[in-house]
Amino acid sequence: MKSSLDILPALFMIAVSVITVLGVSGLHYWSGYSPGPAFTPYWIVAAALVLSLLIIVQTILSKSCNKPEWPERSGIFRILLTSLSLVLILILTPFLGMIITITLFSLFLLLGILRRPLIPSLFTTFITIALIYGVFVFWLQMSLPTGPFGI
Repeated sequence: MKSSLDILPALFMIAVSVITVLGVSGLHYWSGYSPGPAFTPYWIVAAALVLSLLIIVQTILSKSCNKPEWPERSGIFRILLTSLSLVLILILTPFLGMIITITLFSLFLLLGILRRPLIPSLFTTFITIALIYGVFVFWLQMSLPTGPFGI
């Protein structure tokens, strides 16, 4: 007998996708020569729906019923720290700016939670910030939230 527990996350993601589509339904998909405010949410919803449907099909076609694997205590602690740091991004971005906040998040994630070496973590953080800045500021010409240092 297959476990409906495998299907529950996919159904939850489908529900979140429907709520997202309803939430952005009044926004423009395309605005002039650039993507509008609904562009990214629609593509994220499309990816979420495809992945959710794949999970449901895989669960239905699966012949075995596996017990869910729950993380150990250290894994739960890492999940909670990562979730808390994602919430802190929302709180700190208006005060510190997007670039500084994402830099701190990336370094905290790589050094503090994942325990990666310093030099590769600094390199990864630099590349991440350069890509964010390049895509949003240079390419899409959007202004990111800035902090007290103008960054």
